[in-house]
Amino acid sequence: MSLINNKVMSLSMLMVLCASLTAVAGKQTPENGLAKQLKVKTSKQAAPIKQKTLVKGKSLTKSQLKSRNVHQSSISAANQVCAIDDNGQDWNKLQKKLNKELKQFTLSSRKKSRSLSNRSLASSLLASSSALTIEDNGVAGRYYIPVVFHVYGENFTCDDAAQSCLTDAKIIDALQRLNEDFLGTNTQDGPIAPQFQAIRDNLNVEFVLAKKSPTGADSTGIVRYGREQAGYGNGSGADTAIAADAWDNFKYMNVYIMNDLYDDGSTNNSGVAWYPDLTMTQANTSRVVYNGWYVGDNTDENFRSVLTHEFGHWLNLPHTFAGNSCSLANETFCGLTGDRSCDTPQMSLSTDMYENSPNCLGQPTNTENFMHYTSNYAMFTQGQVARMTAALHGDARSTLWSNDNLIATGLTAYTSNADHPWDGISGTDNGPTGELIASFDNLSAQKDAIDTFVVDAPVGTEALAFYLSGYSQDPDMYVSLGQAPTLLADGSWQADYISFLSAATPEFIGVLGPKTTDSYYATVHAFSEYDQANLQVLAVEDPLLAAGSKRYHVVKQSGLWSPAGVAAKNFQFTIPDSAEKVVIVFAGAYGGDPDMYVSRNKAVDMDSADCKPFSAAKLAEYCEFAQGGTFNIMIDPFAEYWDGQLHVYYETKDDANQPPFANTTPTYQAMLDHEVHFKGDSSTDVDGSIVSYQWDFGNGDSSTAINPIYIYNQLGQYQASLTVTDDMGISSTTNTQVDITLYNPNDAVLCDGCSRVYLAEEIGLSAAKGSEPRTYKFSVPTAASLVVIEIVAGSSGDPDLHVSQNKAVSIESFTCRPWEGPGALESCQFNEGGIFNVMIDPFDAYSEVTFKAYYDIRDDADHSMPNELPIAQAGTSYTGFTGNALMLSSAGSFDQDGQIVSYLWNLGDGSTSDLENPEHNYAQTGQYNISLTVTDNDGATAMATATVIINPAGDMDGDGDVDRNDMRALSMAIRRGEQLDLAFDIN
Repeated sequence: MSLINNKVMSLSMLMVLCASLTAVAGKQTPENGLAKQLKVKTSKQAAPIKQKTLVKGKSLTKSQLKSRNVHQSSISAANQVCAIDDNGQDWNKLQKKLNKELKQFTLSSRKKSRSLSNRSLASSLLASSSALTIEDNGVAGRYYIPVVFHVYGENFTCDDAAQSCLTDAKIIDALQRLNEDFLGTNTQDGPIAPQFQAIRDNLNVEFVLAKKSPTGADSTGIVRYGREQAGYGNGSGADTAIAADAWDNFKYMNVYIMNDLYDDGSTNNSGVAWYPDLTMTQANTSRVVYNGWYVGDNTDENFRSVLTHEFGHWLNLPHTFAGNSCSLANETFCGLTGDRSCDTPQMSLSTDMYENSPNCLGQPTNTENFMHYTSNYAMFTQGQVARMTAALHGDARSTLWSNDNLIATGLTAYTSNADHPWDGISGTDNGPTGELIASFDNLSAQKDAIDTFVVDAPVGTEALAFYLSGYSQDPDMYVSLGQAPTLLADGSWQADYISFLSAATPEFIGVLGPKTTDSYYATVHAFSEYDQANLQVLAVEDPLLAAGSKRYHVVKQSGLWSPAGVAAKNFQFTIPDSAEKVVIVFAGAYGGDPDMYVSRNKAVDMDSADCKPFSAAKLAEYCEFAQGGTFNIMIDPFAEYWDGQLHVYYETKDDANQPPFANTTPTYQAMLDHEVHFKGDSSTDVDGSIVSYQWDFGNGDSSTAINPIYIYNQLGQYQASLTVTDDMGISSTTNTQVDITLYNPNDAVLCDGCSRVYLAEEIGLSAAKGSEPRTYKFSVPTAASLVVIEIVAGSSGDPDLHVSQNKAVSIESFTCRPWEGPGALESCQFNEGGIFNVMIDPFDAYSEVTFKAYYDIRDDADHSMPNELPIAQAGTSYTGFTGNALMLSSAGSFDQDGQIVSYLWNLGDGSTSDLENPEHNYAQTGQYNISLTVTDNDGATAMATATVIINPAGDMDGDGDVDRNDMRALSMAIRRGEQLDLAFDIN
């Protein structure tokens, strides 16, 4: 089978997987504390969320990216399995609360018995039950959790087991198979890849239907309600109703079964759960809300484990793809990023990673994990079991499994005298560990204060950790190399690394391979006032780095894009021969399908490349080599992609000076006599600094600028080059090809017998969110056969294009508005000319935007420009009185390329006038909507509207009626000597 056929097969498998998940719909947001404010637009796909710590990003405004509640932003995703992301909780903050609870627990002498009575939660029922004998029949060390199912509506309260009726037997069977998932005894799970079978673990827990209600009455643990119920899956709004139906959250786990989880009419959402939170337990709102259509035998064997997935959330497990990102830094600091479980490989996608798809580090992923979205639910890892065990000892969950509570809920048969051992540390979050370099303690500041701390990394430091903690308020942290982070005028920050999580959550930034030749500047900004903060900077070992080795990053170039079917992008890097590991990875293009081909010490092509991963759509392309050399890289657009990232790095034990790396765009394309914007700022010196740049434009001209702008005045293909020199005098050169053509090859094909006219081509446009839109106006001959106005793909940020043909343009009024996602092509095309009004609105901040406009017209067509529309002005509002003439004005009306030849007023009361500035008597009081239509000498028209308010004669105070107040107003006017007119008619 050919590579293409293999590719198609993998894509079809992916579609089968996604189809298996389309029965449910959820919403997705990041779970690591940094929530970007997503745009929600019809037929518009939001960009993937970025990781918690943004590296070398554009300037970012906190209001754009930080959510005061990290789960409030969401995008529609019909193939999502659960909606934990929208449950209203801040998972990062909850971890801090849980750690505090667990720290108090480990300091307590009551490690073995944490009964309800110990927690001051005893009732008279519980007090009487404590006299009962512990039967000691429970499995030693097992956590037994009393559960109550609340079942609503006719869909599930019926007795036809063959249908979707949720019979008691189905619930009992579903809970039994869920317990088998947790205990690892389910024989239908799998297969599990050997490397993950080795780290698989099971939680010694059993969820058991309660046998007594809160009043002490016998119970099946299943409560059925005659009413329909919806909306218990919302993060808020139904708390009173939920608490009214709930059984005591300190004694029972509450599961609510309904069909419409969010009271939005959708009945295909599967479920949502809430992480452990003492506040919710106290309020009786802790819960799992689930759709009965997907319980046990109401669905297939794999999908019924989505309930296991939700119970995992209830025990403090986030998704394995939490944060939707993959990076070396996240792997090094795995206990502080993603799902906080270091034995679950990083996953940047939810449903698109399957069958152990490799991640951006070339590692197989644990797609068998219950906390993924998968067609093969089968396991938890050791790290996840440790987190769930720790959660069971937290205040929100620990009372449930006590012997006293098991007796109180009718589960005496499950009591045991055995201990539930836990070391008090495993499964908790405790900040980074390493050698302390600097500590700045007891920091405090008023709102908006900025404090900067300077830190030097010792020689040999493999990684730096900046950790800000201890406060209950909301400071944020920014780190840059060589200079302090900068607060820009628009409120955004320019920094190399950014961390701003929600209030009371520690801020963390990790830096791999820090430079020791310059200082790092850590800036703390008081988003709110704060106190008792501590900033620690630690030297941390990099677990991915071989002993004695150093890692050098050659290039990390983001924002790469390409339509399908065009020429591949080519790169070349020469890595020192001493390198023992060279990694080339193309990741981040989750919106498409690039394919990477890499050859070492030879030309690269699709057939003979040394490495060609040919990953499925959206997955990283990863190549690794065991030594250095000259690497030729080709990125082929198998399908259109955007927001791709090329990352090249190597590891070596060589302590000698490393060469700098010249880097620029592999090819440049421009039209004759148009600007070429060369880019050299992605060049780097991995262990020092670049001191000079030398460009050769391939035609005898040169420049020493970092990013020069140059205009070629002859058609042709030029071989340009960039040479950079570091502070040790070592140089390196990279080549680039420049194609100068009469027309841009990426533009539409020019028709035979036609000419092309370029109206605008602007490069490098930028704007802050909320700033005034850019506006343009173009006149195009009516006979034009094609008019193209577009924002070229590959920009950073999110500009929105609005175009109107032969009318004004605004956010509300337009002829064309593509409204694509960040960085995507926005193009408006028309098949005839006219007057085009254009607006580029900064829906979000943007930069590096290329805007162009051009038209094609047949050489034998009429090239005359269209008539400009006249401008009509009818005033804004008028006020008059019955029986009195009111003067209307057309002042401000004009024709841009001729003259107005006629005026037509619609006076709102059935009357019209063709005078330029008419007078009119309104017989009745009221409000009239009037309009003025003007016509120019070429027959073009324009209309404007205004409002007329007519009050009764004698209404001196303008309140709409005539009364004693008008008499007073008249008297005052006479005393002041004001001139009176017919506005006041005494009769």
